[in-house]
Amino acid sequence: MSSKYEAFGIAELVCEEVVKRVFRELQENGVAEESAFESATTVYRLHHPEVSEREARFRIAEWLG
Repeated sequence: MSSKYEAFGIAELVCEEVVKRVFRELQENGVAEESAFESATTVYRLHHPEVSEREARFRIAEWLG
């Protein structure tokens, strides 16, 4: 596997952890689930503008499972 793909895999894992943290911490601070999910989606898409909103939502939903 080339370093390009290894770097992408690591970046994706970091994004997953950040998205989960945003969602969790917002909920812990009383933010409604839907709003926390929207915020997590926004954070993800800021780092991955090439990903459609629909795809981002599906990916985040899988991560939050």
